[in-house]
Amino acid sequence: MVLILPLLLSWALSGATKVFLYPPHKSSSKGKGKLVDMICPNYTICARFNGGANAGHTVYANGKKYVFHLLPSGMLHSKCTNIIGNGCVVDMEGIFEEMKKLDRDKIEYKNRFFISDRAQIVTKGLRIADAQFEDNKKSNFD
Repeated sequence: MVLILPLLLSWALSGATKVFLYPPHKSSSKGKGKLVDMICPNYTICARFNGGANAGHTVYANGKKYVFHLLPSGMLHSKCTNIIGNGCVVDMEGIFEEMKKLDRDKIEYKNRFFISDRAQIVTKGLRIADAQFEDNKKSNFD
């Protein structure tokens, strides 16, 4: 699932596809995920380029509700390639949970879901170590 983004970017800019950039907002949800889901059928690539699992968007497809925190909305569109880019923080446990829902509903994403080899990866072990580090800092001030 590793993607070399410059190669894909050059393909996109060659005229093989249209590009629509919806920049993030600093405030709370503005319906970005829903908007992206609505326009995905007209595009071949859906990419997240920053953020982590702290955000989320709810999308309805074929009468089913999907809540994505990491996966791009384009996962529900069979002709859309989906990318998690360099600026994203990927919680591996969270992303596998989201993918289980797609598997359950037989939504195929093989060969159309990629994670940049430069995205930041968070594992359960890193979360445990971070929690211990924070606990140690607190005990030093008590």
